[in-house]
Amino acid sequence: MFQEGKIKAYNEERGFGFIEIEGQRKDLFFHIKDFPNQSVEPRIGENLKFRIVEDNGKLKADQIVRLEFK
Repeated sequence: MFQEGKIKAYNEERGFGFIEIEGQRKDLFFHIKDFPNQSVEPRIGENLKFRIVEDNGKLKADQIVRLEFK
């Protein structure tokens, strides 16, 4: 099931960040390799759709869809 959220923080040098999900207390980790178009940097406030998966015992975003990207 896909969730929606927006990028709260992104570390360009390290290629990861966090997604804020409405109604959730914890932010969700994401990595640039999970973005469909890695050549365009994620932007703070950008709306996303994604699946939440477990990776090495931790939750992260996967199958990310950029809702505002054309």
